[in-house]
Amino acid sequence: MIFNSISFRRVAGITACTTYPLIAALLAVCSHGAAASLCDKRESVVFECSIGKKMVAVCAENSTLQGVSHVQYRYGVKDHLELVYPKNVQSLSSSMAYSRKAYASGGEQQINFSDNGYDYSVFDRSTRTGFRTDGQHDTQFTSGLVVKKNGRIILSHTCLLPRDAAIAPAAETILKPLIR
Repeated sequence: MIFNSISFRRVAGITACTTYPLIAALLAVCSHGAAASLCDKRESVVFECSIGKKMVAVCAENSTLQGVSHVQYRYGVKDHLELVYPKNVQSLSSSMAYSRKAYASGGEQQINFSDNGYDYSVFDRSTRTGFRTDGQHDTQFTSGLVVKKNGRIILSHTCLLPRDAAIAPAAETILKPLIR
């Protein structure tokens, strides 16, 4: 279920900030405090966002002469990761894929992989939602995680601050392109 995460109420088990929403959104400080990054200090953040008390991240380490030595997906909290893919970070994962879609009024980027019969996708998307009276358009930013099994969505989470959860430009060069 995709929901408006900046609603500042309890939705789908996630408690968002209830006072000073603009300040809270800018500082990303909610009742549970700021979350620690799931990426180590020696890694680059390819994608990371908070989805309630948990986080989702794609981290890359640049430690070889050829460039990136590994890319890894992580889900959970810093001290208790519920899913790490691939589990072995000894080499660059060739099973993660990057894709980009252009829309007439925006676009979307995705990082995809499959594990144990489940298909995972982290994404960032921007779409035009309308025009203001001054001629400018309103843009909606959405980022998050979608998990599918047998082609059906079984989990969909939106990042609490979708504008700040963009897939890094490096994803296009360090991950293989997704061919559909």
